[in-house]
Amino acid sequence: MLKRTGLRRITLHDSRHTTLTVMEHAGVPISIISKWAGHYDSACTQKTYVHASDDDLHQGRRARQDSQDRLATVRNCETTGSQTVERGLAHD
Repeated sequence: MLKRTGLRRITLHDSRHTTLTVMEHAGVPISIISKWAGHYDSACTQKTYVHASDDDLHQGRRARQDSQDRLATVRNCETTGSQTVERGLAHD
């Protein structure tokens, strides 16, 4: 039946991987996820089960762009001598 539908077989290990990843995306601390999974330390959990989603990558790109925009604004203030904008950024 799986071949006819084009679906792959899902194992208990697949379910474990999905559960740990969903827990991480829900904001559960990695130390708790690691204990729940029975891992010796959280580095194993982080390396094996936690992966960046498309949303995570998008948020990372957005944060990087915001940082670059802020830096460009500060540099622009330094070259134009604008104190008003520079002071505004310093308090964000």
